[in-house]
Amino acid sequence: EIEITEEDVEDWKKSVDIVEEKLKEVIQLPPITLENCHEREDGDLQWDEITFESEVGGKHWHAVIMSLHRIREGFVKKQRKMKHLDWYMTMKNTSDRRNAKYHI
Repeated sequence: EIEITEEDVEDWKKSVDIVEEKLKEVIQLPPITLENCHEREDGDLQWDEITFESEVGGKHWHAVIMSLHRIREGFVKKQRKMKHLDWYMTMKNTSDRRNAKYHI
């Protein structure tokens, strides 16, 4: 649960940044490690219902929806980086380890 004030959503662009920071304080995303990076599909996040205590305008909805979208995009980016790192580490560990010697 977060509190969004009218001042937070005055500017359409800044409101997304403000709400995103507030959401990041309360949302716990699943950890992504090399060991578990293949357990989930990219972007496999589901949000619960979004409700407001009182009737709000489009600026509030815009800020919340776009903030959640940014958080999901950041999560997907992190998942892909971990999967790529896992691929790289696997490739490196299974690559040819012969010592290259120059023969004349």
